[in-house]
Amino acid sequence: MHTLSLILSYIYWILRIYFGYMIILILISWVPGVIEQGWYQKLRSTIDWYIGKFRGLIVIGPVDLTPILGFILYEAALYGLELIIKFLT
Repeated sequence: MHTLSLILSYIYWILRIYFGYMIILILISWVPGVIEQGWYQKLRSTIDWYIGKFRGLIVIGPVDLTPILGFILYEAALYGLELIIKFLT
């Protein structure tokens, strides 16, 4: 395996783990009363730099569906990175 594909593989897996982390935090936010907790606010700030750009675009009642758009774009970028890694190996 080439050095570049190895580095890109590490980046891919870090981003994949971060994707799972974002999903878990969004699911936790659906639990009543959690979003006011200090520990949740600290964890949420680690995903707001990305998901925050999409908030408020598609809101139905009290539910903000725009993180789904952010996840679709994130997953597309991960898929593109995966294709690049496969091309290099």
